[in-house]
This record gives sequence, structure tokens and C-alpha cells, in this order.
Amino acid sequence: MTEKLSVSSSHDRLFDRIFRASLAGWLYLYVISMVGIAASMGYALIRKKFAIDPLTRNSFLVLSGLLILSSLFAFDRGEAFLQLIHFLPFFLLFAVLPHFLKNAERLAVLTTDWVIATLPINFYACMEAALKADSLPRSLRRIPLIRWIRSAPHAGRAMLMFNHPNSLAVYLVVILALGLGVLYYQTVRQSSQLHQAKSLRQWLLYFGTYSTLLGIFSSGSRNGLLIAILLILAYSILNRSNRIVFIAGLISFAGILAGAIGFGIGGRSLSFTWLDDSRLRIWQIAGGLIHDRPWLGWGLGNFKFLYVDRLLAQFPECVTQRRVYRVIPVECADATHPHNFWLLLTSETGFLIAIGFTLLIGWLCFRAGRAILAGAETAQKQMRSGSRALLTGYLLSVLAFSAFALFDVTYHDIRVNLLNWLVLGGLYTLTPRTDPSSPSPSLPN
Repeated sequence: MTEKLSVSSSHDRLFDRIFRASLAGWLYLYVISMVGIAASMGYALIRKKFAIDPLTRNSFLVLSGLLILSSLFAFDRGEAFLQLIHFLPFFLLFAVLPHFLKNAERLAVLTTDWVIATLPINFYACMEAALKADSLPRSLRRIPLIRWIRSAPHAGRAMLMFNHPNSLAVYLVVILALGLGVLYYQTVRQSSQLHQAKSLRQWLLYFGTYSTLLGIFSSGSRNGLLIAILLILAYSILNRSNRIVFIAGLISFAGILAGAIGFGIGGRSLSFTWLDDSRLRIWQIAGGLIHDRPWLGWGLGNFKFLYVDRLLAQFPECVTQRRVYRVIPVECADATHPHNFWLLLTSETGFLIAIGFTLLIGWLCFRAGRAILAGAETAQKQMRSGSRALLTGYLLSVLAFSAFALFDVTYHDIRVNLLNWLVLGGLYTLTPRTDPSSPSPSLPN
């Protein structure tokens, strides 16, 4: 019996390492990382089963069934079933994540890995944006490598290995929130300890966290920049006892504003007018799709097949503009999504799934917020202060990518989608659960 337990424990440690290494290298070697994550998930499902409570598990089962039902009645069923890959595997991943995230201490280590891993892309993003800028001298533009970099879409905006600059922006916004959350967690844990010299890993955490601002600015995302400013302000207030974080937050805030005023955002002058005519038109068309199929929608991935015909039917002037102009005006251009996750989800899957998905995520956030705001006596019994600090970081991370989703859709990028589900898994893992049948994490100081 002892030998069997030893072998099981050895396997647990092995797959814990595989899972951690796979996530640390996800940005750069995501195909290899997918194999490691899939192997870890398979081991967890075979040996440990689900790690979530029955209510959450059944909620995901119902959503899965509704998504499949929606795909059966889709405008293009093949595309709808293909797009299930953005949802069903991540539902399964969420169900086993607590096995690997374990507790606040383990989660802080993993989160630090993810933050440090973004250091190279933050500095490369600055270089890419500079090389794609209109002000670059023509003599430099002729260099083959620079010409190749400039051939990528979205002039003046960095996108690196992501499928769009906004995908890079939301990824880094979430990493910024997570990094600030770990710094807050470390401040709370060390508040009762003597001052200790910071290790190299801690300094890399600082640099990784604040260098995300360079990447966000280089992506040219106004939405990402505004959320980053709000996060910096929130954490500067929450973590004001940490002088480094407080001063760095104020300097970062001033630097962002100075850069936006002086250089614009992604080659555009400083403006936060997201609700321009083109976006309103897209939202109007999405509303029409929802009106015509309110319950099960048109099928995942089908918005792009229906958009142009709806656009030309609702705005007849676009017929002439698309025929006459070599460069189609932005208000008449094609669109693959309505620049709002909730509108896309409702138009493609219907109200049942959109409401159910929103209620599930909202319930996870509510439970986390209730735990954070619990009275001192209750909090001491359920969660210690360090865990509450990290939970605050994860809750703000969820709110950050949810706010971004109001003006863009980025879950089609697998890197962004995985990070979002890791954050939700961390939020769930850190929240105390009263159901005795569900595994509850050990929450250290």
C-alpha cells in the first residue's frame, strides 16, 4: 500500500511539473505545450476525476449540451461544430484545474511564471511598433527583415505571434492584473516579517509586470490602455503600503498619459470614442440576427457568413460604396464579429447560452467578491489575508478581460482563451467552498 501511494505521489509531482512547464512555455511553443497540458488533463481525469463542485459541474454540462444543440440547428453546421473547440475543451480544463493550481502559494508561483514569460514579448512589441511606424526612414524600410515586419497588417501596431493587436493587448492586460495581484499578495504575506532582500525572481516579477505597459501601448489598443490605467490606479490604492508598487504605479500612470498625448495610440491621436458609426452599425446588425433567432442563434462562427448580406440590406448606400471605391469605407467594410463578446455569443448561440454563461461567470465572481468582503472574524476562519490578496488580483483580472470583451472579441486566439480560463480556474480555486463533497484548497498565509 505504501509503495502504491509513493508511486501515485511520484506521478502527481511529475504531471505537476509537466503542467507548470507547459504553461510557462505556452506563449512561444504552444503546440508542444498543448501536448503537455492535454497529458496532464488526461492524468487528472483518470486518477483524480473532476475537482469542481456538483453545481458548477452540472452548469458546464448544461452549457455543453446547449452548445451542441445550437450547432445542430446552425446556419452552417460544419463551422458551428468546428468552433466548439473554443469552448468544450476549456470547460474540461476548468473541471481539473484545481488539481494543479492547488492553493494560493502554488498559484502565486505559477502566476509569477506567466508574468516573467512575457518579458521578451513586451520589449519586442516596442521594436515592432517602432519599425511599423509611418515615421520610419525609407532607407530602413528597404531592409528585407524590416520590410517583412512592416508587411504584417495593422500599421503602427504590434501584434507579434497573436492574430490581432487587440489579442496581444488583452493578454497583456490580464497579465498586468495578475502580476499586480501577486505583488499585492507578497506585500500582505511579508507585512509581519522582517525586511528581506528581494531575489532575482522577485525583481523579474516587478519588471515583467510593469513592462506589460510597454506591450499594451505598442499594441495601439485604446481599450487595453484605459483598462491598464484603471488597474494601475486600483492597485496603487490597494497596495500603497508597498512603496515600490505605489511609486511605480504613479510613474507608470504618468508615463502612459505622456506617451498617449505625445505619440498617440497605435498611430492614432488620443481619442476614446469607441462608439463610432462603424461599430454602431455592426451592433445593429448583430441585434437583427438576435431578433431573428433568439433562442439557439445562428451557430458558432456563423456571424461572418451572414454579416455582408445584412449590411447591404440594412444600409443600401454600402452597395454603391463597395462597388465604386478601391478602398472600402470602414462603415461598409466586412466584419467577422460585432466587437462585443456578449453580442456575438447571443447572436451565434442564442439567449439561453448567453444568459447561462453570464450567470455562471457572474456567480464565480460573486462568490469571490463575497469572500473578499467578508467580515474579519469570518474571513479569518475561511481565508487568510494572503489568499484574499491574491483572490483580489484574480477577481480584478476577470473584470479586466470582461471589460475588454465589451468592445472586442479575442477568444479565437488560443493563447488568450487559455489565459482567460486559467484566471477563472484560479478564481474558483482560491474561493472557499462550503460543499463538503467538493475539494477545498488549503489557503496559506
